[in-house]
Amino acid sequence: MGFAFFIGMILLFGGFAWYASVQAKKRTEAYRAQAAEMGLEFAETADELVEILGDFALFKRGRTKRTRNVLSGDAGDVKISIFDYRFTTGSGKSKKVNQQTVVLLQSANIQSPMFSMRQQGFFDKFGKALGFQDIDFASHPKFSQMFVLQGSDEEAVRRFFTPSLLEFFESQEKVSVEGGMGRVMIYNARKRLPPAEVKDALAKAYEVYGHIVDQA
Repeated sequence: MGFAFFIGMILLFGGFAWYASVQAKKRTEAYRAQAAEMGLEFAETADELVEILGDFALFKRGRTKRTRNVLSGDAGDVKISIFDYRFTTGSGKSKKVNQQTVVLLQSANIQSPMFSMRQQGFFDKFGKALGFQDIDFASHPKFSQMFVLQGSDEEAVRRFFTPSLLEFFESQEKVSVEGGMGRVMIYNARKRLPPAEVKDALAKAYEVYGHIVDQA
């Protein structure tokens, strides 16, 4: 009975691993096709991005950081990168593999201070009570309730987030944005994008980019 159970568990986990491998290959091929359709280059990995983006909040978290399914190219004075990103947090029973699809735009037109802005969660209210930074705007309580905004130079971030920019982000949902050093990065912190949604994600990133550039 014990031996049969042991063999059964091996087959079960082997089946999970096989299924995960098949799905990963399908995703890679779908992203490769999207790259061709969009006129972008494709690479299965580009882990140098982890080092390049190391000053951004997303890339300061966790360990075992990896990129996959990387689309890249140039559109005028904007350099485009779209990629899956995964990293690990916690350990033991608290171990978690975090995954999201990131859209990165790089341009000399982006002149924002370093900032990170993410959807406010339940535990962020406790973090604020403990003294963690969250830049709020009394003039825009909706924005302040929706997002946690942070930056090393708070006054510069406050100047950059004009009323028009605050009002734009008030109309957005489930989006995280980071900016600085000629870059703006947009992602949904809770999911990877299906390949079919990549075009829409890039369009949304350009919309954010337009509002960011308008503040310069």
